[in-house]
Amino acid sequence: MPVVSAMSYDPIIELKFAAFAVGQRAKVNDLEQWQVDEMRAKAERYIANPQDVLRRAVIGFATRYELDRHNPTQLYEIGTALVDLVDTLNVPVPPAQDRKDIYG
Repeated sequence: MPVVSAMSYDPIIELKFAAFAVGQRAKVNDLEQWQVDEMRAKAERYIANPQDVLRRAVIGFATRYELDRHNPTQLYEIGTALVDLVDTLNVPVPPAQDRKDIYG
């Protein structure tokens, strides 16, 4: 009997998980270059729009990592910023935001 998955694959969710993991590892100074390179490659492969917020954040993080990888304080800051962005992107947009009878 074939296994049927209830969830479909979404590469953006994969990228968000990768960015969250990399950000958390940066915060505790346990991050390697290959992990950053893999995350950046996913962003470039999955998101074609160079102005996309997630793509820009991932590429910005990768650039800052190259400059600050030996500075634990800076790693904590850029890791926190990346994790916070992923958290923000995961907040759902409330439906019918333009309704005056609900939101005033």
